[in-house]
Amino acid sequence: MRDSGRGRLAGGIHRWTVRGAFISLLLGVVLAAPDAQAVRPAMEGGTAHSLALKSDGTLCVYGDNSIGELGNGGNTDTNVPTALAGLTNVVSASGGGIHSLAALSDGTARAWGWNYYGQLGNGNNTDTNAPVVVTGLSNVISVSGGWNHSLALRSDGTVRSWGYNVRGELGNGDNNNANAPVTVTGLATVKAVAAGGEHSLALLSNGTVYAWGRNSKGELGNGGNMDTNAPVVVSGLFDVMAVAAGGGHSLALLSNKTVRAWGWNAYGQLGNGSTNNANVPVVVTGLSNIVEVACGQTHSLALRSDGTVWAWGFNGEGELGNGTLATTNVPIKVGGLTRMAAVGCGDSHSMALKSDGTAWAWGWNAHGQLGNGATNDATVPVQVSSLNLAATLWAFALDTAGGWKVLGWFGFFLDQGDGWVYHAELGWQYGVGTTPASFWLWSSRLHWLWSSANVYPFFWYHDGQAWLWYYRGTGAGAGGWFHNFGTGQNEWH
Repeated sequence: MRDSGRGRLAGGIHRWTVRGAFISLLLGVVLAAPDAQAVRPAMEGGTAHSLALKSDGTLCVYGDNSIGELGNGGNTDTNVPTALAGLTNVVSASGGGIHSLAALSDGTARAWGWNYYGQLGNGNNTDTNAPVVVTGLSNVISVSGGWNHSLALRSDGTVRSWGYNVRGELGNGDNNNANAPVTVTGLATVKAVAAGGEHSLALLSNGTVYAWGRNSKGELGNGGNMDTNAPVVVSGLFDVMAVAAGGGHSLALLSNKTVRAWGWNAYGQLGNGSTNNANVPVVVTGLSNIVEVACGQTHSLALRSDGTVWAWGFNGEGELGNGTLATTNVPIKVGGLTRMAAVGCGDSHSMALKSDGTAWAWGWNAHGQLGNGATNDATVPVQVSSLNLAATLWAFALDTAGGWKVLGWFGFFLDQGDGWVYHAELGWQYGVGTTPASFWLWSSRLHWLWSSANVYPFFWYHDGQAWLWYYRGTGAGAGGWFHNFGTGQNEWH
């Protein structure tokens, strides 16, 4: 299915900060973390192109470039990731149908690619193969691209939109296309947005979801099938942590880590064991402990907390990654993937980021959008060439002699909507020798973890609060203290 379909996780790509600090540990060692900033590494896809956002705020692009959707100044496809020169400080990126978007740390946005309907938002309708400034936007924290329209979430919780609007997907109360941003009507306290094929979603801070645009297949989830050019509430959804929008269907991740779906279901992309469309949310069968969701044109992905990936829906190009081309209306496990940390979708291709920073992809590859140096479709995951998205940040320890030694280094922090996923590859260097180890941490206050070493003191700064993690042991009696230096709170897990 290649009808310029788009699917998008809407949990946002947020900037995290570790600031210099000195903290007295029980061991009499002082731990410090130098000033550093990074964004959440992420992978996004358009119809036939892919974007990889690195932790340093730069982008790598690959795949179809016929209308400049790679933004590199040319129109030649590439089947391996290439750095997008001249664009830095990116905090959010999204692939639309045949266009691309980026939000920068200064609150402005950039766009490039096809612009027939004004989806680049720069005040005209001329295609461009290099990033241009989206007109009149400030305080933007994330972006999302649909087939031919675009969304931007501002830090004040309001939403701007531009591009194609015949089905009301801009949500501004009319059906006129707009080549510059307009305000989505009546929305405030929005914390995430997702642009689908011809519909749009907004997740509010109270856990409810609003939708607008095309509704012929129940895309809006409000119990009807009439298009609307202003936001309406999705029926029966509460405690939602993240949303994703596909070509004609939508997903919501709940706080209990189950998934709901609604809309078009001809290929089983709702995952509820049927192929009937649903104009209200239905339960995706057999999924638990889900931490992230993503939608393609007619398929869906879910990441479990155990690091496995599950897929359902259309599979004609191998986008389900199970080694077959068989479509399924219930979730199946993607083959060969373990310890994954994030997922993303293009039209008919899928992507996943592993906890070590390596990137994997499967499905349609005619334009090189899998990034593995080939143009053959892949029914099982293949590694994206020469791409590692792990951030590197150093922690230091002050030894008894007053000299600094490297305490360790860690990979990246991933915001999963309701909390944080921490991945690390740590090497302890007290004097001579290194003892490498790995760990996972998950949830808003880090109360699930896996580790293979005995003691880990660790410091981080999050949401204006400094925390110390002091982990002891494995097996029986293992656990860790979590100390909040601002409130004095202590937790044992």
